[in-house]
This record gives sequence, C-alpha cells and structure tokens, in this order.
Amino acid sequence: MLPLNWYTMMQNGPIFDDAAPKKAPLNRPLQPVAALSPNFYTANFGWVCKQEWRFEKATKLPLRIRLGSTAHVDYLEGKTLHDR
Repeated sequence: MLPLNWYTMMQNGPIFDDAAPKKAPLNRPLQPVAALSPNFYTANFGWVCKQEWRFEKATKLPLRIRLGSTAHVDYLEGKTLHDR
C-alpha cells in the first residue's frame, strides 16, 4: 500500500527507484571542431566578382559592376525580403 501523507513518504524514502544505469563518461579527449578556411567566403566567387575583389584590394576603391539597378540586382540575388 502506498503512503498517503507527506510525512510517511519522507520517512520511507522515494516511491520510485531511479537506479537506472548511468552512462560512463567518455575516456577520450574531445576532438576540436574544424575552423573555416581563410578563403571560405571568396572561394566560390564568380569571375566578375573575383575581378572586382582584385581591383578593390589593389586600389582601395569599391568597384561594383551590375547589369541593372542596385535594387533589381539585390532582388535577383535574394537580398531583399519582399516579393516583387
């Protein structure tokens, strides 16, 4: 029969047994997470983007070549949050 009051329950100990087997800790050191390579961002540029980047590094002037307005190109590249 189960105890019905708090005092009896506290004297008899817990009703449920939490003696489930616990997992053993890892005995091996954690492996470090691989960092991104230094050229991760620029590695997948297209040819025009690479030429713009080279020009900007050489002259310190940002050059952007677009076929259309800035807003339209941003829309085509998926940089805007609204639909047209």
